[in-house]
Amino acid sequence: AEGLVLRGHRNGRRGDSVLTVSFERRPRLIQFTPEGRYVAAVPLPPALSDRRRY
Repeated sequence: AEGLVLRGHRNGRRGDSVLTVSFERRPRLIQFTPEGRYVAAVPLPPALSDRRRY
């Protein structure tokens, strides 16, 4: 993994936090719960899908 963002962790609601993990070798964004359960793959714009740009 190359990047990590935690969203929803300060909104006062328990259980709706999502970790978004970014990868460079095979460009992609994947979201997980803090417990490690898969949530979704986030589509990348075409310009960011080309690994030569990293």
